[in-house]
Amino acid sequence: MKLGIALSTLAAVIVAAIGLALAGGVGGGGGSAPAAGGAAEMTTKVTVQDFNFEPPAIQVKAGSKVTFTNKDSAVHTATSEQEGLFDSDDLEQGKPRSVSFDKPGTFAYFCVYHATMKGEVVVK
Repeated sequence: MKLGIALSTLAAVIVAAIGLALAGGVGGGGGSAPAAGGAAEMTTKVTVQDFNFEPPAIQVKAGSKVTFTNKDSAVHTATSEQEGLFDSDDLEQGKPRSVSFDKPGTFAYFCVYHATMKGEVVVK
Protein backbone atom coordinates (compact mmCIF):
# COMPACT_ATOMS: atom_id res chain seq x y z
CA MET A 1 0.00 0.00 0.00
CA LYS A 2 2.82 2.43 0.89
CA LEU A 3 4.49 1.73 -2.46
CA GLY A 4 1.29 2.68 -4.30
CA ILE A 5 1.06 6.00 -2.43
CA ALA A 6 4.73 6.75 -3.06
CA LEU A 7 4.38 6.03 -6.79
CA SER A 8 1.27 8.18 -7.12
CA THR A 9 3.01 11.04 -5.25
CA LEU A 10 6.06 10.72 -7.50
CA ALA A 11 3.83 10.76 -10.59
CA ALA A 12 2.07 13.92 -9.36
CA VAL A 13 5.41 15.67 -8.77
CA ILE A 14 6.65 14.73 -12.26
CA VAL A 15 3.45 15.96 -13.91
CA ALA A 16 3.64 19.25 -11.97
CA ALA A 17 7.30 19.76 -12.92
CA ILE A 18 6.58 19.13 -16.60
CA GLY A 19 3.67 21.55 -16.46
CA LEU A 20 5.84 24.27 -14.91
CA ALA A 21 8.60 23.73 -17.45
CA LEU A 22 6.19 23.93 -20.38
CA ALA A 23 4.61 27.09 -18.96
CA GLY A 24 8.02 28.73 -18.62
CA GLY A 25 7.88 28.80 -14.84
CA VAL A 26 11.22 27.08 -14.33
CA GLY A 27 14.53 28.51 -15.58
CA GLY A 28 14.76 30.26 -18.92
CA GLY A 29 16.46 33.54 -18.04
CA GLY A 30 14.03 35.52 -15.98
CA GLY A 31 10.42 35.80 -15.08
CA SER A 32 7.57 37.98 -16.11
CA ALA A 33 5.68 40.74 -14.44
CA PRO A 34 2.48 42.47 -15.51
CA ALA A 35 3.07 45.61 -17.53
CA ALA A 36 0.78 48.60 -17.87
CA GLY A 37 -2.26 47.69 -19.91
CA GLY A 38 -2.36 44.12 -18.63
CA ALA A 39 0.20 42.61 -21.03
CA ALA A 40 3.02 40.47 -19.70
CA GLU A 41 6.48 41.98 -19.81
CA MET A 42 9.44 39.61 -19.89
CA THR A 43 12.70 40.35 -18.09
CA THR A 44 15.98 38.82 -19.16
CA LYS A 45 19.07 39.06 -16.98
CA VAL A 46 22.61 39.87 -18.06
CA THR A 47 25.40 39.59 -15.51
CA VAL A 48 28.51 41.74 -15.71
CA GLN A 49 31.40 39.75 -14.26
CA ASP A 50 35.14 39.49 -14.89
CA PHE A 51 34.86 42.39 -17.37
CA ASN A 52 32.37 40.48 -19.57
CA PHE A 53 28.65 40.57 -20.28
CA GLU A 54 27.16 37.11 -19.60
CA PRO A 55 25.58 35.99 -21.79
CA PRO A 56 27.19 38.23 -24.42
CA ALA A 57 24.28 37.88 -26.85
CA ILE A 58 20.61 37.47 -26.00
CA GLN A 59 17.33 37.32 -27.86
CA VAL A 60 14.15 38.83 -26.39
CA LYS A 61 10.62 39.64 -27.52
CA ALA A 62 9.62 43.23 -28.23
CA GLY A 63 8.37 44.84 -25.03
CA SER A 64 10.92 43.02 -22.86
CA LYS A 65 13.27 44.44 -20.27
CA VAL A 66 16.90 43.44 -19.90
CA THR A 67 18.30 43.80 -16.39
CA PHE A 68 22.05 44.27 -16.07
CA THR A 69 23.66 43.31 -12.74
CA ASN A 70 27.31 44.15 -12.10
CA LYS A 71 29.23 41.65 -9.97
CA ASP A 72 32.60 43.33 -10.54
CA SER A 73 34.05 45.90 -8.15
CA ALA A 74 34.72 48.18 -11.15
CA VAL A 75 31.88 50.37 -12.46
CA HIS A 76 30.53 49.44 -15.91
CA THR A 77 27.79 50.56 -18.30
CA ALA A 78 25.63 48.94 -20.96
CA THR A 79 25.55 51.65 -23.63
CA SER A 80 24.14 51.33 -27.14
CA GLU A 81 26.72 51.53 -29.91
CA GLN A 82 24.16 53.60 -31.84
CA GLU A 83 24.23 56.89 -29.97
CA GLY A 84 21.16 57.77 -27.95
CA LEU A 85 19.29 54.45 -28.17
CA PHE A 86 19.94 53.33 -24.60
CA ASP A 87 22.37 53.73 -21.74
CA SER A 88 22.18 51.96 -18.40
CA ASP A 89 24.20 54.75 -16.76
CA ASP A 90 26.76 53.56 -14.22
CA LEU A 91 26.28 49.96 -13.12
CA GLU A 92 27.64 49.84 -9.61
CA GLN A 93 28.33 46.49 -7.99
CA GLY A 94 25.11 44.78 -6.90
CA LYS A 95 22.78 47.57 -8.11
CA PRO A 96 20.87 46.28 -11.14
CA ARG A 97 19.53 48.56 -13.87
CA SER A 98 16.99 47.68 -16.53
CA VAL A 99 16.60 48.76 -20.15
CA SER A 100 13.35 48.29 -22.11
CA PHE A 101 13.39 47.04 -25.70
CA ASP A 102 10.10 47.88 -27.40
CA LYS A 103 10.93 47.58 -31.11
CA PRO A 104 12.44 44.70 -33.12
CA GLY A 105 16.05 44.98 -34.19
CA THR A 106 19.63 44.11 -33.29
CA PHE A 107 21.19 46.35 -30.67
CA ALA A 108 24.93 46.18 -30.02
CA TYR A 109 26.19 47.66 -26.76
CA PHE A 110 29.44 48.17 -24.87
CA CYS A 111 30.87 49.53 -21.62
CA VAL A 112 31.99 53.15 -21.93
CA TYR A 113 34.74 52.56 -19.36
CA HIS A 114 36.01 49.29 -20.89
CA ALA A 115 35.45 49.42 -24.66
CA THR A 116 36.43 45.76 -25.19
CA MET A 117 33.32 44.71 -23.23
CA LYS A 118 30.61 44.16 -25.82
CA GLY A 119 27.20 42.55 -26.01
CA GLU A 120 24.16 42.30 -28.24
CA VAL A 121 20.40 42.23 -27.79
CA VAL A 122 18.28 40.85 -30.63
CA VAL A 123 14.63 41.91 -30.31
CA LYS A 124 12.04 39.85 -32.23
